[in-house]
Amino acid sequence: MIRHTFETAPEPRWEPTGLVTTLLSSGARNVICCWLELSRFRDETDHPKMLPVEKQETGTFQALVHEAGDNL
Repeated sequence: MIRHTFETAPEPRWEPTGLVTTLLSSGARNVICCWLELSRFRDETDHPKMLPVEKQETGTFQALVHEAGDNL
C-alpha cells in the first residue's frame, strides 16, 4: 500500500499507492501523507518510524494525527 521509489535523486522517496488513495478516507490519506513527508516522523535512514500510541508530546501516532488535521 505504500511504495518506496527512487527518482533521479539518490534519496529514497516514500509515497502512497493507488490503493491508499482509493480505499482510505481523505483524513486517513492526510495522516499517511504527513507520516511519509514530515522528517520528524522518519528515522535516521529516512524510513517512516514506528510510532508509539502512548501520550507523549512529540513523535507519537496521536501527534501525527494532530499534525494531519485538527478535525480528525
